Amino acid sequence: MRVEVLSDHGGEQLDRTRIRLEAAAAAAAQWEEVRRQADADRHNARRRKPLWKRVFAVSTPDERAARAAELQAEGQTVRAHHEWHSANRQAQQQAAGNLGEDRVASALSALPDEWTLLRGYRNRRGETDGVLVGPHGIWAIEAKFRNVHLHVDGEHWWYDKYDRYGNVVERASAVDGGGRTWAEQVNAVAGDLRQWLRRNHVEAPVRTAVVLTHDRSVIAHCVRPTVDLVTNDPTHLLAAIQDDRIRLSEAVRSRAVQLILRDHRHHEKRRSS
Repeated sequence: MRVEVLSDHGGEQLDRTRIRLEAAAAAAAQWEEVRRQADADRHNARRRKPLWKRVFAVSTPDERAARAAELQAEGQTVRAHHEWHSANRQAQQQAAGNLGEDRVASALSALPDEWTLLRGYRNRRGETDGVLVGPHGIWAIEAKFRNVHLHVDGEHWWYDKYDRYGNVVERASAVDGGGRTWAEQVNAVAGDLRQWLRRNHVEAPVRTAVVLTHDRSVIAHCVRPTVDLVTNDPTHLLAAIQDDRIRLSEAVRSRAVQLILRDHRHHEKRRSS
């Protein structure tokens, strides 16, 4: 299988988050040093003041200034640590997302070079992790590296998260940052892609798949899904692709790939302008 990386927003986001991590760690270290110096200044000021002020606990201007600097540094250190923990959680989530996409690509690598995987395709309806073009058709694929039990009932998608003792600790809608279900997310991109191909005289259905890639993910309930495939095993996607009865000629496949590349470049340019 040939692979074209159209965009690596996940990798770019992770790089930016790592910069945040480094900056937060540096800020925490700097403010901690300021705090230590202010603490030392406060103790030195206390030793320098007259005995009667020490006996009656009367502070001096130098003590008060040092204490104010110490309190400010303590607050800034706490904020820097909070920023570091926030960035670290985000980095872990982003790295997991990249791993999920890589797992799907690894499973699909068994396909011959008649197939092309275009990673990070974007159109006016959003971005999906991959578009696969080959002799058996075109697939839009959304990978989710989530340790969840997924429930699907038509257009209603939700998940449960369990702790190590089997207790449900979270129940939430399976949606993206814009509030679309994972199915709506990939279907929106696939639908727009289908229209784009049709306008350019390529008649081919665009199948859709949502793939959970975490080792402990479970499809707990799946009734009337609005995508062609919901699975927690990337090899099931491979089997579904190979079983599809659609047949696309080499000329149609080549034309489709070129149109996808053109469409992606257009929307990337608009996004960055």
